[in-house]
Amino acid sequence: MNLHNKIKNKKVNIVIYKTKNINIKNIQLPNNFNIIEITNDNDFYYTLDNGYIDVVISEIVPDNNTLFMYNDVIFVTVSNKVSINKTPNHYISSPIIQSQLDTLVLILQEEINNKHQLQQYTEISDEYFYVIDEHMKTVSLDTEMKLKYISTNLSKCLKYNPIELLKVNFKDLLHKKFDEGIWEHICYVAKLGESWEGDIRLKDRKGNSVWLYAKLINNTHDYSIIFEDITNKKRLEMAVITDDLTGLYNRRHFNKKVAEYLNTAKRKQENISLIMLDVDNFRKYNDTYGHTKGDEILKLISKNISECCKRSNDYIFRLGGEEFAVLFQVDLPEQSLIVADKIMKTIKDLKIEHSASDSGYLTVSMGVTSHEALLFETPEDLYITTDLKLFEAKHKGKNIYIS
Repeated sequence: MNLHNKIKNKKVNIVIYKTKNINIKNIQLPNNFNIIEITNDNDFYYTLDNGYIDVVISEIVPDNNTLFMYNDVIFVTVSNKVSINKTPNHYISSPIIQSQLDTLVLILQEEINNKHQLQQYTEISDEYFYVIDEHMKTVSLDTEMKLKYISTNLSKCLKYNPIELLKVNFKDLLHKKFDEGIWEHICYVAKLGESWEGDIRLKDRKGNSVWLYAKLINNTHDYSIIFEDITNKKRLEMAVITDDLTGLYNRRHFNKKVAEYLNTAKRKQENISLIMLDVDNFRKYNDTYGHTKGDEILKLISKNISECCKRSNDYIFRLGGEEFAVLFQVDLPEQSLIVADKIMKTIKDLKIEHSASDSGYLTVSMGVTSHEALLFETPEDLYITTDLKLFEAKHKGKNIYIS
């Protein structure tokens, strides 16, 4: 019988390798143990490489590096030492005696049972991992909030290959309109070792919004986030607060957001800024060019205001008809005038023909308010203050802003 056939079985294979002081015939082993003597180096390394060996008894250890490469194989060195322990090398005395071999058998049985349990656990773990990877939206982040792992399910949702996103900073996946302040709060909470739950707005490969309910779990050395897709729910919510014509936020959302924004600014002792904008002589424009053309102009103006106010905490609203509002935050009140100038110049540069206008082109008037939030007791105070400035601009010849 050749060597391959000798060791091709389901028993525990003990190999005696280059050892003169052990007589195989004298060794008593349980029925599920098989002992073989190998003297040829090629045969030994072949059986070792192919996983046929469970234990090696030898007077010489082949190579220290090899020992640790094959760490599921127990190497027993025959020496003057009489202890048998559970380090990578197990020592027995030479010549080997039955009591020592009995102890070795017990160690082997325990090691093999552990190995089988580990294999079963690994198989179960692989099955669970597959289920999680394919059916759950989840990521693992390092302490710098860079991606260590992203599930296939979430990658498909974002229209990416998982490999493309490894080592990417998770912040880079946030939608441009997601509030940076919320992300900063998430990072702060994570570093404190706490958990966080809430809505996150990501972007897919094409830049489209993907809304997710996120639960951040703080591990010892990294973070895990489990997501639930709430995009459809958010679309329904957005439909309620969005102006059908322009796609901007509507008056309903303006009333809610101004109150929230003002309370936050008060708590942080920050400034709050509001611009209210009205298209000059728009009724005459509709009378001259028609309501269809007028709707197109409102959409064009909306688009250009949005281009001027692209920060995550800038909010743009159509309040009704030809009236718009921009809610934002700046460090210094005078910086709000830079935003107003930019909007006014952008609309002038469109050079939209308006024969009923003094300039021959379509223009806008604006009221601009920017002060410490604590100066406004209620959201209505902020609104009325700004609306009065807009009224003044309209009655001072239009095509200007009053601050």
